[in-house]
Amino acid sequence: MKLYEMHQKSIRENLARLTQAGKPYKIIGMAWMQGENDAAKELSAKSYKDNLKKRIAGYRNEFNVPQMPFVMGQINSTYGNFRPGFEMVCNAQKMVAVEDPFTETILTDTNEKWLDFPKHADHVHYNTEGQKRLGTAMAVCLIDLQRKPIVQPSTYIDMSGIIRRTTSNKGQALKEVLKA
Repeated sequence: MKLYEMHQKSIRENLARLTQAGKPYKIIGMAWMQGENDAAKELSAKSYKDNLKKRIAGYRNEFNVPQMPFVMGQINSTYGNFRPGFEMVCNAQKMVAVEDPFTETILTDTNEKWLDFPKHADHVHYNTEGQKRLGTAMAVCLIDLQRKPIVQPSTYIDMSGIIRRTTSNKGQALKEVLKA
């Protein structure tokens, strides 16, 4: 909770600086890469979905953007003593994206060669190239969410690994997301 509050404070301070400088701004969304530490602890992993939904709602409320697009990178590092936590957090991230029409998940590879979004030797933190690729993927999703009319969506995973929405067959799509 402390990091969440610090993050909101930092955003408020930076937005105030823009306002003081006479620079207009528009919040178009949130890019989020978080969850590895939650996966390492049983209680955090089990409550991750509810906590994530509360965080998303909190950001939307705090910055008065009720339908703020929220794009998250799926975790892919495993460490800690609670092994089921990794799958629990990944599934929670996918489910939140399925349930919230303004949320997308960037799927990440768990193969330790890290060909999609390269990492440092610690197998946890993204290197410069990995950060650039992940940032680009998140930006594309944020822009895509800005352009989409919102209807009752169904969800599927496209060839680039991004969870996408359509307007039919929601139940089948949900099963496919959970298999991924």
